[in-house]
Amino acid sequence: MYFDRLIESAIDSVDQFVFLGPEHATRACRGVNQSKVTFFELDQPDVQAHKLETLANSNRSCYHVYFVSVDFTRDSIFEKLTETGYDPAKKTLFLWEGVTLYLSETEVRKIMRSVSAQAFKDSILLADIYAIRMLNIGKSAAGKYVMAYKKEEFCFGLDLTGSCGDTFSEFIESESMDLGDAFFMGSNKRKGPFVVVAEITYQRKLSLLLGWASAI
Repeated sequence: MYFDRLIESAIDSVDQFVFLGPEHATRACRGVNQSKVTFFELDQPDVQAHKLETLANSNRSCYHVYFVSVDFTRDSIFEKLTETGYDPAKKTLFLWEGVTLYLSETEVRKIMRSVSAQAFKDSILLADIYAIRMLNIGKSAAGKYVMAYKKEEFCFGLDLTGSCGDTFSEFIESESMDLGDAFFMGSNKRKGPFVVVAEITYQRKLSLLLGWASAI
């Protein structure tokens, strides 16, 4: 619901929509504003191959989506995108839903830095970041069984107890990005929210502009 709200708010202001690791979600196939926006999906090769097979068998049309195979731990997502027709000179909406908890903090920060450094100015990153207490569910007996079945594990989260708003803002600002709308789900609970759904933006830093100006 919160992602839907953020997407609806941003979609009319962008030219491209990039889905980062959507796995089997079919949000891109709904074709929101197809006539104006170019859609890209990035995912692991095996996951994407299975998804495309499933879509073909179901006669679900996704002709407007460019599917891009990528290893998020090794590949440059922008190199992969550019090879498929992505235009770095166009404002883009990036959706990173249900992915960060499976990556290491280093990998999460790497992708955030890539978006900040290479996406067009005023592009928007929508992401969810989970609380550490949610990751601990994966350590329970049931959680371990599910993780073993999926061949995955929970890796990255933030301590969202206490001043969760300050903690999250500091994390975003540590990557020179700006926090827009944010929804702290479960913030009324004694243990704090279990996930944050957030709009993350950035501006080209003044220091970079000054450095460029002094070089010409």
